[in-house]
Amino acid sequence: MPEGVDKQDDKPDDERGRGFPQILHDRARTAAEELHKLLLSLSTGGVAVYFLGLTGKIEPRLTTSQIATVLVATIGFAGAGLSGITCWYADCRRNYFWASALQTGDKLERSKFYRQRDRWLRTERVTANLLIGLFVLGVLVSALYVGFRLLGV
Repeated sequence: MPEGVDKQDDKPDDERGRGFPQILHDRARTAAEELHKLLLSLSTGGVAVYFLGLTGKIEPRLTTSQIATVLVATIGFAGAGLSGITCWYADCRRNYFWASALQTGDKLERSKFYRQRDRWLRTERVTANLLIGLFVLGVLVSALYVGFRLLGV
């Protein structure tokens, strides 16, 4: 049998998953997972802090601009949390359809699995960007709220 051919399924070996490049891919994946967990946790915490703050008595009372900034920040953090959860779900579904495509022998079925995989990949990309964008929005508007609160605006 020629070198570079797998004896089980007669397909060439895939060199992409070997050596230093694979180590870099693994590091990138781990870093992305950690970032995702951190942003999701901080977003959830942001919603909780605002919830506790707004359900209690606040002295002096909030002005209209302060209420607006709190609402926008809360919506940003809640949206980041929801998009983070959706991103994780999309990652699960994408990997499921990808594995299913690799396991099937029927070309038509494989094509359907790849289309589903690509759909979930697009969803994952959009929701990952939303997670970051909405989290940054929540942080920036929270800083604006603190400024309004200190200035009494």
